Amino acid sequence: MISGVNAWHRRARRAVVIIGALMATGLPAGASATTSTAPVDAGARLGAVSAAVVAREVAAPQILDVVPAGPDGLTVTWQAGPMDSSVRVVAAVGEGPQPIASTDADPEAGSATLKGVHVAPGEPVTVWVEGGSDEWPVTSTPVVTQMAPADIETVAIATVYTDGATITWNPTEHATAYDVQVSTDPTFTAGVTTQQVVGQQLVVGNLPAATRYYARVRPTNGTLTGTFTPAVVFVTGAAIRALAAPAAASTTPTAPGSTSLRVGSWNVCSQACSGYGLRAPLAAMRLAAADVDVFALQEAGGKKVAPVTDAVFGQGANGYVRATGGDKRGFVFYKAAQYVQGGGGHVDLGDDRHMSWAELTDRRTGRAFVVASIHLESGKGGVDATRAAEMRIALNALAKLSRGLPTVLAGDFNTGPHRDKDTPSTLMASAGLVDTRTRSLTPPVGAEYNTAHSWKPSDLSKHGDHIDRIMVTGQFTVGRWAQLLYLDGDQYATPMVSDHNAITADLVLRPR
Repeated sequence: MISGVNAWHRRARRAVVIIGALMATGLPAGASATTSTAPVDAGARLGAVSAAVVAREVAAPQILDVVPAGPDGLTVTWQAGPMDSSVRVVAAVGEGPQPIASTDADPEAGSATLKGVHVAPGEPVTVWVEGGSDEWPVTSTPVVTQMAPADIETVAIATVYTDGATITWNPTEHATAYDVQVSTDPTFTAGVTTQQVVGQQLVVGNLPAATRYYARVRPTNGTLTGTFTPAVVFVTGAAIRALAAPAAASTTPTAPGSTSLRVGSWNVCSQACSGYGLRAPLAAMRLAAADVDVFALQEAGGKKVAPVTDAVFGQGANGYVRATGGDKRGFVFYKAAQYVQGGGGHVDLGDDRHMSWAELTDRRTGRAFVVASIHLESGKGGVDATRAAEMRIALNALAKLSRGLPTVLAGDFNTGPHRDKDTPSTLMASAGLVDTRTRSLTPPVGAEYNTAHSWKPSDLSKHGDHIDRIMVTGQFTVGRWAQLLYLDGDQYATPMVSDHNAITADLVLRPR
């Protein structure tokens, strides 16, 4: 398949040498100085020779088609010129002149296959045919094409969830992306969903429980596609009891022109806990399923995992983008279609702790507010003073940054009324911040469960200890608070996503 034509044309080097010699002697090619007695018109002779050269160049071989021949080959079809005594088919990377593969062929064969054409995924290849003779070498107009992606050798179901699965496959040569199809039909003729993925895994979710699914994958490179793999099968788990996911929109009565939003917060334990690359997509899907508008993440960064967080939760994934200015551990994400970011940044709290913040404006109402993500020092005893010092820095910074705007402070506070000492809560109360769980106008969902656990599915702690909180200033009305609990009978559904549970709060800002 010819995908493009390059305009450059290699000139006949031998012809240039002959023309230079004729300009010096005034003789046509093949004439003898001892047998010619007529006056020589050098200009006329040169014009005649030039015309002959042009005629021979026009008669260069012509490429008719270029099609893939496996993952590292191209089959080139050409029409030979009348002077072609030999043909060489050549390929180069991009539009450069340096060949990476070539093969000699009989001009009358009309086609030949190049092997060993190895280029980077998505990189174009230039192909041309050299013909003519030793005395009059000529070159076809080059053709720019792409390499077909190699077939996928293995595809597997890495993990099965109650509502989905993780599909993995091996990378292949020349592939820039992969099409993943999932269906309840083994022939893939009905009920098929297709997603294009850059990478070698996809987490699919929000699927009905106890259902058999088939999945297959094919590589792509632009408009070129490989073949689909044989289907692999997975069966989703038994039905789970999702206490607050997906959660219905807030039913809190609102006045015309009010600004409403659903805020989420989650410590996703990216670096201290294993398997983040498989857990993060599931966490992102659950936040999207809960229809949060803005959410704060903690323990979401570090040099190794911050790019994963950014790719899975932001950059337009599920409609969310990451607020600019956050630190490398905690981030704020928001729906790009719904909000515009103004200011943003992060505050050093000491002890290698930070607070990220962003000022957002609702596109519908023009109402601005501030959302911050915080993570205080961990530990049960002897660290209250450290957390209190961090909180004082955070509150002083928020007072200046918010400029009186309604403020949400969400995160992992590692403290609460269940601690022997809980100075951070006292400081937040003095600053006018209240816990959304205690101010919810409707009964909180899942409040009897602790927001953190020990990674054991059976660790359904019901002390009601909440180290994860969403705190707000008094301008907000709290319609609903919920903990996103995915339970399978009397234990957490597996695979578990983090050693914390996400929480959400439905907030309303009445018109000014």
